[in-house]
Amino acid sequence: MGLEFAYKEKLIARSGYSHGINRLTDSFVSIGAGFKGKYVDLDVASLLGLSEEENPIREKLRVSLSLNLEEIL
Repeated sequence: MGLEFAYKEKLIARSGYSHGINRLTDSFVSIGAGFKGKYVDLDVASLLGLSEEENPIREKLRVSLSLNLEEIL
């Protein structure tokens, strides 16, 4: 489940929740922001694990950079 807010289709703020179906340790909340440019899109999100047990998702930062090759070429 998630929520996204876009301001003038350029700046985006998003949050989300994922419930671990197989294991409760896979449940996490994400908070992020993004920027859409003419040629480049940049997204940054922080993943916060909800379980007290250690898992690979807990407290990670995800950065995504996308190039719009159709506009460039």
